[in-house]
Amino acid sequence: MLDGFMKSLRSRVLDEATLLQTEVLWASYEQQPEAALREGVLRELAVAPGFSLYLGVDGHELFAPGPDLGDTPAPAKAAAPFGYSRVPKEVSAAAYDPAPFAEGRPPGWQDAQAGRWPVLGSGRALEAKLLKRLEGGDAGGVVAIGPLGEGKSLAVRQVATAVAASRPDWNVLWREHGAPALTDAWLRQVQSGAAQTLICSDEADLFADQLVSTQEIWGAEGSGLAFLLASHDRLWWQQGGNYLRRSFTDVLFHGITVDDARNISEAWQYMGLLPASAEGGQNVTEVADRLATSAGVIATETNTLFGAVLDVRYGQQLGSRVELVEKLRDIELTDEVSVGDVFAGICVMQQALDKDGNRGKGASRPVIAAMAGLGEVFADGKILRTLGREAAVTFAGNRVYSRHPSIASAVVMYLHRQGIAEKIYTLVGKAGGVLRVAGARDEDGFRDAYLLTHELASKEAIWAAAGAVAGTAGLLEPRVTLLSALRREGGSRPEAYARGLAPRLHDYRDFHGAVRAYLVDFSITMRMESHAQTAVGLSALALDDRVGLTLDKERAGYALVSMVKSSIKLEEQTSGGAISEVAEIACVLLELIRGRTESARYLRSFHSSLKGLEEIRSVKPAKLTGRLSPLLENTARSALQETSVALDLDGPLSFEGLYRLAERATARRSGTGGRFGAPSA
Repeated sequence: MLDGFMKSLRSRVLDEATLLQTEVLWASYEQQPEAALREGVLRELAVAPGFSLYLGVDGHELFAPGPDLGDTPAPAKAAAPFGYSRVPKEVSAAAYDPAPFAEGRPPGWQDAQAGRWPVLGSGRALEAKLLKRLEGGDAGGVVAIGPLGEGKSLAVRQVATAVAASRPDWNVLWREHGAPALTDAWLRQVQSGAAQTLICSDEADLFADQLVSTQEIWGAEGSGLAFLLASHDRLWWQQGGNYLRRSFTDVLFHGITVDDARNISEAWQYMGLLPASAEGGQNVTEVADRLATSAGVIATETNTLFGAVLDVRYGQQLGSRVELVEKLRDIELTDEVSVGDVFAGICVMQQALDKDGNRGKGASRPVIAAMAGLGEVFADGKILRTLGREAAVTFAGNRVYSRHPSIASAVVMYLHRQGIAEKIYTLVGKAGGVLRVAGARDEDGFRDAYLLTHELASKEAIWAAAGAVAGTAGLLEPRVTLLSALRREGGSRPEAYARGLAPRLHDYRDFHGAVRAYLVDFSITMRMESHAQTAVGLSALALDDRVGLTLDKERAGYALVSMVKSSIKLEEQTSGGAISEVAEIACVLLELIRGRTESARYLRSFHSSLKGLEEIRSVKPAKLTGRLSPLLENTARSALQETSVALDLDGPLSFEGLYRLAERATARRSGTGGRFGAPSA
């Protein structure tokens, strides 16, 4: 029988679909989760984001009066600054479960408690170098650097806990994600509250530039400020680490020693987590040997520590670990998207763009929020918190990744096996499209999702491009991208899709910016379908001054390449004729505008079909474009009629913009200003 409170809780948190705005903290006297979750509503809540269960809580002790302290109150400790927490000297040993961290969950303070997990060799070096700086009064600090999954986060927490316990006179602060910017004023405020402060963080690449700009404050002699940091190695150097070399000692985390492997294995044994081999049980020495061997093999390729842990704990059965996706798919965010779908999207982006998390091209928090169809606050809160708690994700800079590349790969294969890959690739592309329409900035990472199609094979590329189209109602640009993806697949779909767009081009609000790209892609499509004459005409329209925005080098280059290839194919079909010389003129204009090296890269296999290039190269750009226009006039008009492309063009073709580009390039190479002066930057 449910009481009024439980009825209200179920109604507001579950039935009314507002669970993502709710944090439920449930304390139970029971010692085991199974006993605490007997009641039906609690079982439903337990799989929802934001539910935390605390076991072994005695209400009598919790609310018992404290000891009589007499008339002298204990001195109150100043609260940590906003966005920071105080590093605990010790953490309660009650109800500690080591398994989640062993399986890859990001470490917490309980995991960092002295004596629980071994401090590895790199961690000991980090602590030694920090203590040397603290004892010497040197400004700056230390930074643990290395790839994903090398134990940096745990080591920083272990060292921070040790310093907080051994140096009670130090104010040891932990920087939480979303903390305010590190400014001169903020640092002075910290200095005013404590004589000595150690600032710790495991995502230093997010504010390395702020460390550079505030160096005069924390770097001053006797500032009383020190730092204990961790960062992905490449991101650290990219974001300002090069300017901090004199003030920060870096400690590389990449790989483990034989002693490290032994210590990890002994910790597993002590905690009852020692993995068994396929043949049965293993002892500590066997597991340690496997761990060290695996790390040594992986070290030449990618992340070593966590990769070795996965290899030893799962071996060839890593695919079974993606059962986590099924569990996460039970946690619905909207009617159409679950936490599992978001995690799968993170893995798809990692596998396609940034396997090892060192290019800064994983899923950004705005992309994750857009995948969920919710505000960005949820990406920083419930979604990522849930994924972190489930040992699913880690962070490098402002990007989110699965805990290891092999997990991302296994998840992607699982998506294909289960027949749900299309949904996930579409979801990622749509998230990028939604952010594109919303005016997202490049630093929001939307382009990596929006243009994911360019990094994929044909089938997956079509799914991602279709998602981008779904997220950008009213834009032509993503539809051109989808046309390009369809072309890679082949068949009749590309031509049908291009023809379907043709009469409605003016319906799209970015018509002027995207129409040239559309005409080039349509031209390529028609050439692939052996409609060479139409392909030549469409490429000519893509160069016309009256079409779209002012012609630039990039768009001119694409159109000229298509014109050369289509003209050669047409000559093969008709044995020369009306468009003789078009391919050669277009090739020379391409050489002038984009350079011979780039021209050769696109047309190397076609050069044997081009005749009299040297003679045409001696002709000035004005005459080249003047000869091109009448040669293509009828072909362009015929293509316009045959395809029903919605362009209202009166009069002959106009290639003034093409001439200007060629003339400027010629003047630049000769060192003169030319008729139109030097090109703009």
